[in-house]
Amino acid sequence: MKTITISRVMGGLVTLTLLLSLFGTSAIPASAAESRNIVILGTSDIHGNVDNYDYFTDSVPTGSAARGLTKVATYVNQVKASNPNTILIDDGDTIQGTPLAYYYEVLHPELGKNPMAETMNAMGYIASTVGNHEFNYGSTVFNAFKNKANFKLLSANVTGCRDYSFMPYVIQDVGGVQVGILGLTPPAVVHWERPENIVGCIFGDAIDVANQYVPEMKAAGADVIVVAAHTGLDETYGYGREENFAKILADKVPGIDVILAGHAHALIPAKPTDLPTIVNGVLITEPGYHTRNISDIRISVTGSGND
Repeated sequence: MKTITISRVMGGLVTLTLLLSLFGTSAIPASAAESRNIVILGTSDIHGNVDNYDYFTDSVPTGSAARGLTKVATYVNQVKASNPNTILIDDGDTIQGTPLAYYYEVLHPELGKNPMAETMNAMGYIASTVGNHEFNYGSTVFNAFKNKANFKLLSANVTGCRDYSFMPYVIQDVGGVQVGILGLTPPAVVHWERPENIVGCIFGDAIDVANQYVPEMKAAGADVIVVAAHTGLDETYGYGREENFAKILADKVPGIDVILAGHAHALIPAKPTDLPTIVNGVLITEPGYHTRNISDIRISVTGSGND
């Protein structure tokens, strides 16, 4: 049985709980009565925000507008201290968005500094999905970020690129629980990006690709499937399924436990009093943007056996 709890930071700690009746997990070295409690923390749409500073208004944001990796780092450290079986992942649109990032990534790469990669390394990220804005500055900038990163850059549905290569997924041992993290990028990138930045890239249908990889991940030993999909929930907006496919993903791909959404800069749940968003038994959460918030997913896995 898996129990999934999601909480988020928004001034204080807000906790919402969901019990999923999913009996029988695979390859967990525990007795039938033993429980393993793990935590998955997720960010999205950081957009180059390392510090709590708004470069466009030349001010330090306060209250709910406070932002940056330095803001959530304190919370991440607290959670890791309370439960070492914690992992940190990101859902894309990471390297583009502030003058700080642009200065080091584009204007002065010869300095050899990459604030986003270095800060995320220090915080202990294990994976980050490739968002649409990762292509904005071209392959030289992205690959410099990739080379500095101590974590994997994921995109299962972007293949064939002349200048980029991505891993489709990772499987991480978290306290004896095998957590599979699948990365998906919005195919609508082809409508937004300059052709010279995506030479040879094939942006496959996210649903079809997920249906290919989720069974592969389970066969490889994943007990829990998390999809870090850089996509929103409103499929009627923008380029539809090519851009906002989170609900379709939950509805059409069996075997997913949690979807970490992004792209839309939405906060899901939006208010402390809101219930979790559940589609076809899959919990969907989105932590907003600029790391003003962070998704905190608590999973308890009990028992042994096969799905």
